[in-house]
Amino acid sequence: MAQYSLSGRFATGFRESAGFVPGSLIQVIETCPGRQGWCGALYLCPGLSQQWTVQVMTRFGTLRVLPRDLFLAMALILCMLPIRVSAAPALDQAESAFAAGDFQQAASLARSQGGAAGYAFAARALIAYGDYVAPRDKACDIFRQAQSDARTALDLDPSFAPAHIYVAIALGFAARAEGGLAAHLQGLPGMAKMHIDRAIELNPGDPWAFAALGGWNLEISYAGGVFGEELYGASVKAGRNAYEKALQLDPQAVLIRYQYALQLAALGQAGMARDARVQLAAIIASSPHDAVERYTLAAARDLDRALASGKADAVQGIIHVRMGDPAILPDAGPANPKGMGQ
Repeated sequence: MAQYSLSGRFATGFRESAGFVPGSLIQVIETCPGRQGWCGALYLCPGLSQQWTVQVMTRFGTLRVLPRDLFLAMALILCMLPIRVSAAPALDQAESAFAAGDFQQAASLARSQGGAAGYAFAARALIAYGDYVAPRDKACDIFRQAQSDARTALDLDPSFAPAHIYVAIALGFAARAEGGLAAHLQGLPGMAKMHIDRAIELNPGDPWAFAALGGWNLEISYAGGVFGEELYGASVKAGRNAYEKALQLDPQAVLIRYQYALQLAALGQAGMARDARVQLAAIIASSPHDAVERYTLAAARDLDRALASGKADAVQGIIHVRMGDPAILPDAGPANPKGMGQ
């Protein structure tokens, strides 16, 4: 029996089975507003034989309905259930646009897909756009929109772990754009930590959840110094441990490696430039698969050259652009790079 694809707006059923009238179809029509990719109605065309078998995927598993009379009865019930179809074309197109570097188009397409996955992907695309492409004076607004998209995803599904991660990452990038002191006054670090903890609770095997935790700790150590660490319970050791955990889970994650290296370089403590270059070397040796990885590779080469030069000004210039300046907090202490040649 040949199975036709369950993709697009219409999903054909099965045909060419014993006694099945050629050309007859089961059409699954998307009819649930706001729940793209799910269906709320099942339409049965005439001509099905008593021996015809149908298999329907629902959120509760696979239903095998036999024979036709039973199928007709079950159809009445299935009309009341959400039926899952394959990923909508809009999200496929969003992923293609993202891979090509058209992040704004990717966000728009993902948003049109709707659902938690769609809005979370829109947030991811905007974070990439704000970090790598957008003018610096526009970045903060872009990260705010990314937060909004990720929060919409959580409104739709509070247990969708990637959305928690993207809220936290967007908050972190917004803190960089606005400055550490402004972020502190708005309570951004506390909000970000709440979402990171929830993401780890929901999916303890997600490398990005641990990368976010590592970034949170090192960002506070950089932006707030000793005062920030004491205030939020952050530490360089905890940050490094979390990043190492993330890279154990996904050694190929070049973007995680780059953020780790950047934050080590920003802290500038003894030996950290050397450790940062170890991470950068792994990125430089890799082959990029999409636009984000190409941007990351270029950024890694720039930072590696600056660190290799031993010139603090060269390193600080990159850090200023990509991370902003540290906050001026009581007893924060300096966070300027030191020992760049180590």
